[in-house]
Amino acid sequence: MIDYKNIDKKIMIGYDYLMERNAVNSCDAWLDAWVGIKAAIIEAQVSNIGEL
Repeated sequence: MIDYKNIDKKIMIGYDYLMERNAVNSCDAWLDAWVGIKAAIIEAQVSNIGEL
């Protein structure tokens, strides 16, 4: 099952880090979110984010 809330939470954590001027942790959080997005695309069997 795709956990969209968890993906969104990771994206928001990235923005929180960005507001703290912590670019490394921000990018790490967004990279973790991207891993979730890619898994969601595969699980949903779509060809792009727009279809997701």
